[in-house]
Amino acid sequence: MKKVIPALVVASTIITSQVIPTLHDSVHAASKVSSVNYVTAKKQISVDGSLKNIATIKHGSKELYSLKDLSTALKITSNLNKKTNSIEYKLVSGKTKTSLQFNFKSNSTLLNNKKFNLSIVNHKGVPFGDAKVFASVFGKEVIKTENSSMLYISSTKLIQADTYETQFIAGGKLLVTGDTEDTLQSYILNPISMKIEKTLPYQDLIVSNNGNSAVFVDDEGIINTIDLKTFKVTKFDKNVEPKTGLIWSGDSKKLFFIEGDKNTTISQLDLASGEFKTLAADKVENKSDLVIASEAPLKFVYSVTKTATSTVDPETGETTVIDDSTAGQDLWSIDTSVATATAVQLTNTPDNKIYPTVLPSGFISYLSQNTDDENALTKLLVQNPLNNQTMTLFNGKQFHILTKTMDGKVLLVQSFASGDQVFELTESGLLKPIFKTNKTINSITATSTTKLAFTYGDDGEEKTAFVNNGKVLYITK
Repeated sequence: MKKVIPALVVASTIITSQVIPTLHDSVHAASKVSSVNYVTAKKQISVDGSLKNIATIKHGSKELYSLKDLSTALKITSNLNKKTNSIEYKLVSGKTKTSLQFNFKSNSTLLNNKKFNLSIVNHKGVPFGDAKVFASVFGKEVIKTENSSMLYISSTKLIQADTYETQFIAGGKLLVTGDTEDTLQSYILNPISMKIEKTLPYQDLIVSNNGNSAVFVDDEGIINTIDLKTFKVTKFDKNVEPKTGLIWSGDSKKLFFIEGDKNTTISQLDLASGEFKTLAADKVENKSDLVIASEAPLKFVYSVTKTATSTVDPETGETTVIDDSTAGQDLWSIDTSVATATAVQLTNTPDNKIYPTVLPSGFISYLSQNTDDENALTKLLVQNPLNNQTMTLFNGKQFHILTKTMDGKVLLVQSFASGDQVFELTESGLLKPIFKTNKTINSITATSTTKLAFTYGDDGEEKTAFVNNGKVLYITK
C-alpha cells in the first residue's frame, strides 16, 4: 500500500477551496510560461468510478494533465498567491495534511515545504503535470490496468491482503475473501468505485445464483446462510458430519452437498422449511466436484477418486506394497428423482478429470490431464451422458480452467508464454476471445462475458483483478 508522506506545518495563508477559473490573467508577468506551442486536448479519466474530462498536453513523449482540472476532480483545494507568484494544492485527510506548491517564476515544486521532483509545465498560466504522481502525492490510488489507456484513480485505499477467493454478488459487486497477518475476512467491494461497502468476519463463502445470499459451514460442521443485504445469519441445525461441495439450486432456494467422513452421501437442504433430505447414499467413497446436471428431474454429475491400495505386513505393521494401478479419478452421475436409481459411471480412464461442467446442450465437458506425462497438454473432452460416448473437442491447447458465467456461458482459460487468455466456448464449439492478461489466472468468476473477476499470484500472495468489457483493472494489492 502506498504511504502518504506526512505533511509538515505550512506557514502560509489559509487555503481556500476556490478553484482558479484561469490562471493566465492572474500570474505575475515574470512567470516562466512555456514558449512551446502545445495543443490542448480533453481526455477522460475515471475517479472513484465517475468519468472526468481533463485537459492534457503532450510534453515530449509524456502526456501531462491540467492540475487545475485534476485538483477539481480529486477534490483537492487550490489557492493562487500573487505575492509569491505560486499556486498551492492542499488536501486535509484526518490528521494528515498534504501541501504541494508550484512557483511560476522559478518553476520549482515543494512538497510539504521540501523540494520535490515533479516536472510541471506552465502552459498559458495553467500548470500541467504527471497525473499519477500528483494523485499519489495526495494519497490517491492509481489503479494498474491492462488493455486500457484510461487512467483510473481511487480515493479509497485498495484491499491489501491475500485475496484468494472472489465471487460476484447482486448489483455487480464483489465478495472478496482476504487473508492478512492479523485476520481472515471477506469484503463486499464495489469494483467500479473501489469502495469497501461491508466487512464480514467469514470465510469460504459460496454465493447463491441470484447473488443475494451466501452459505458457509462453521467449525462445528453446521450450515449457515447469510443474507448479503441485511447480513442476517441463519443457522441450520443438523448432525456435525463433514460437509463439502456445497452448491445452490438454480432458484437459490435449496442447497446440495456431499457429506460423511468418507464423502459418500449426497444431501439436500430446503432453506424455506429447514428440512434436510438424503438424495443418494451408496458406498462409493471420495465423491467431490458436485454439479447439477438437471433440476427437473434432479440429476447430478460428480467425481469419484480412487486411491492407491497398500499391503501391510501383519508382523511388522509396515507397508510393504503400494499399488496405484487402479488409482484415478472418474465421473459418475445419478438421477435422484428415481428412488431406486443407482449411480452410473460415465468414465473409466486413468487421466485426471477436472472442472466437470454441464454444457447448455446437456453434454458434460471436462479437462483431461495425463497422469503419466506432466508435460502433456490438457484436452477438452465432451461426453454425451445418454450413450457415454466421449469426443475430444480440443487437443494440444494448454487449458487450465473450465467454468460457467452466472448467465450460463462456458469459459475456458488457456495458458500462453505471455500470459493467459480467456475464451467463451460457444454452443457451436468455437472459441470466442474475451480478454488477455499477462498474469496466470488461478480462479475466475463472471456474471457474463463482459463482467469478470479473477485471482492471480503465488499461494499466500494472491490478488484480484476486475474485467469490464475486456479492460483489466487490478483492484487489490
